[in-house]
Amino acid sequence: MIGKTTICKTCGNEIPRVSKRCPKCGAKIYNVKMVICKSCGEEIAKTANRCPKCGAVQHIIALSIAGVLSAFIIYLIVKIIIMSLGI
Repeated sequence: MIGKTTICKTCGNEIPRVSKRCPKCGAKIYNVKMVICKSCGEEIAKTANRCPKCGAVQHIIALSIAGVLSAFIIYLIVKIIIMSLGI
């Protein structure tokens, strides 16, 4: 459940999000911002590239923008090379 609880990564116990340590196993809790998977609805870390449950890519817009920028930079480099060769 997103909001007031989180899951201990060590033992799987559901604990309050404000906890510093798991009351069941004593593991240190790192409070990571959580989001909902766009595909399956599972609660996942905001920084996850893929959902650990269904494998869906989460940051598709960022990947698309990076791909377009890379293609544009390659185009510019090729154009500069062609212009410098006088072709």
